[in-house]
Amino acid sequence: MASWTLPLLIVTVTIYAFTLSDVLRSLLYLELPWRVLVSVLLIAPLGLLMGMPMPLGIAALGHDRPELIPWMWGINGATSVVASVLAVAVSLNIGLRATLLIGVAVYAVAWLLMLSLRQRNAAQAVGAGVHGTNSSGVQVRQGSMELFEQIWSALRSSHAP
Repeated sequence: MASWTLPLLIVTVTIYAFTLSDVLRSLLYLELPWRVLVSVLLIAPLGLLMGMPMPLGIAALGHDRPELIPWMWGINGATSVVASVLAVAVSLNIGLRATLLIGVAVYAVAWLLMLSLRQRNAAQAVGAGVHGTNSSGVQVRQGSMELFEQIWSALRSSHAP
């Protein structure tokens, strides 16, 4: 995954959390077409940055475990629906700033997990060497998805009937 995507998203959303309400309030005098244009210009950077982790993660996962890609699309779809409903509910109850800061916390956890996985894979790759190739002919290092599998197993077992 592009190493700059999540940190830049975290910084951008944090800036928005502390400035967006004032910026929007100062633009209320504008005519509707101008407010729409400003809204699009304000939303576009966030939309671009929020849209990058999933395809970058899918590309990274495709090298080691392509059979997990359908699961990742399902998880992405489910969390997108739940997160959008929760964002509205949280915003209505405790405000836009709190909603954005909760989003920052979620993305920060994702970034820390990604860094942890990357660090662990690098350590394993040094000692393990190349394990083989996947169906695309890409060299796969031994144990490169073990952390993901452990997290996935823990999630499944915690929700088992």
